[in-house]
Amino acid sequence: MSNDMNQNKSSDDATPLAKLLFGWTEAKATPMLFLVGLILVAIGLFAADFVLAAKHMKHAYKPIKFSDMPMFYGLYGFFAFGFVVLCGWPLAKLLRKDENYYGDLEGLDADETSVDAGKEGK
Repeated sequence: MSNDMNQNKSSDDATPLAKLLFGWTEAKATPMLFLVGLILVAIGLFAADFVLAAKHMKHAYKPIKFSDMPMFYGLYGFFAFGFVVLCGWPLAKLLRKDENYYGDLEGLDADETSVDAGKEGK
């Protein structure tokens, strides 16, 4: 089988079970429906947080007072996750190697390996 045939497979090649389970994902409206569903869930959880906060039904144990603020746990998690992701930039700069860390490989033949090149340089 050529590579072109593998890339041009249509959904007709899918098994009946795959069509049954995942066929709905081929619809053009699927991404928009997912976005609308996600927004509705977020709005519902936001409203529920205010309702539960008003009824004092949150947590029995509260070590800090400002955790009573509506959306505290969601915002705390969001900012903590953002902090961890942003810490990756300086860490990547610290750990990243130069492009030619292992030496210049332009003069090597295709069958030579970098290990052989390292032995020749000594």
